[in-house]
Parts: sequence; structure tokens; C-alpha cells
Amino acid sequence: AIAQLEAAEYSLKEARITLQENLRTNWINWISAQERFKVADQQVAHGAKTLAGYWQQYQVSRRQINEILNVQNELFTFQVNKISARFDALNFRIAVLASIGRLASGYSMSMQKADPGVSQKQPLTKIPSSGMTPNLFSVKNEP
Repeated sequence: AIAQLEAAEYSLKEARITLQENLRTNWINWISAQERFKVADQQVAHGAKTLAGYWQQYQVSRRQINEILNVQNELFTFQVNKISARFDALNFRIAVLASIGRLASGYSMSMQKADPGVSQKQPLTKIPSSGMTPNLFSVKNEP
């Protein structure tokens, strides 16, 4: 009986250590993804300005079409990076909330922001009313 108790205590201690490691890793990844999002947002803004400048130069025959296409490709890459960083930030935020046991409350708070009429006591399995589904792929200025 004593050996079983010690084994259970050891398993509990090991589970806590693993949970803390996962929380730290997910927290660091979440912060990193938020920073990547900020950088990518700036890249998109600068890429759009560059494209506009190249387009104006193209119209007065100072740039060639392949230069326009190259800048458009860079802008597209910046946009993809921004969306990826946003998606990563959301995923790591979910992992952090799950690690600390607040995933359900975090979900209900985000649903209230989307639809203030939603009660907090509403089960999480209920499908939101049409048009109130959060768009995880929207690119906003805040992760």
C-alpha cells in the first residue's frame, strides 16, 4: 500500500512537472507568434507601399513587369506569413488556456465578445447563431 501511494505521488509530481514545461513552452511560443505577427503586419504595410511605388514607376516606364510581379510575390509572402503568425498565436493561446484549465472560460468569453447576448452558462457544445462564428483566419492588427 505504501509503495502504491509513493508511486501515485511520484506520478502526480511528474504530471505537474510535465504540465509546467508544456505551459512554459506554449507561453513562449505564444509570445513569439505575437511578435512574428507584428513584424509581418509591418512587412505587409511596407510591401503594399513598395508595390504602389513600383506600379507608379511602371506606368512611366521606369520599371518592368517582372519587377512588379516580384514585388507582388513578396507582398503575397508577407501576407501569408501574417496569417500564419495569427493562426499560430491563436493555437498557442488555446494551448496555454488548456494548460491552465481555462479553455472553456476563454471560449465563452470570446463568444460573448462575438455575441453579447450569449449567456455564460450556455453549454460549449451549442452551435453559435449564424454569422456569429468566430473567424479564426481573419487578419487583424492584434493577435
